[in-house]
Amino acid sequence: MGEPKPILLVNQKRLIDYSVERIKDLFDEVLVVVKEREQCIEPFTCILDNSRVYAPIFGLYAGLKASKSFINLVIACDMPFIKRGLVEFLLAKAEECMADVTVPLVKGYFEPLLAVYSKSCIYAIEKEIKKGSLKITGFYSGVNLEVVPEEKIRIFDPEFQSFVNINTREDLRAFFRD
Repeated sequence: MGEPKPILLVNQKRLIDYSVERIKDLFDEVLVVVKEREQCIEPFTCILDNSRVYAPIFGLYAGLKASKSFINLVIACDMPFIKRGLVEFLLAKAEECMADVTVPLVKGYFEPLLAVYSKSCIYAIEKEIKKGSLKITGFYSGVNLEVVPEEKIRIFDPEFQSFVNINTREDLRAFFRD
């Protein structure tokens, strides 16, 4: 994209704000995991992912360790169309099932960057990292996993807009038409 996605201005608003504004009042704190202090985004609390490798599992690990909450929603900064009802459903499901991970399954794939994680995952993530496995879903087999099927997700997000992520300028043009 040529610039950090979270602060990318789209229609006079940062990309990260599209997601956060929809759901921030559901939480006591909003943490943003960054690779470098210079990437900190006001007014959020920034957590440094000081790993040398760029892999989402390190960001998840850093965020869970820093969080004051036992249950945590994790979202990618480039998913601007998150549906509030879906987030509320995922949080309720995680508490109801007492799952370590509550993750949507869409079109046969886990959506780990719009999922609920408990702090109970920290040890399993550490083990996975020590093994050299950096796939964010790699530790799922070692925790209490609640998979949310497509038919449940469709109730709250029939077109799966919550899972759209912006990776290119073409994505910006396609999804942010005036």
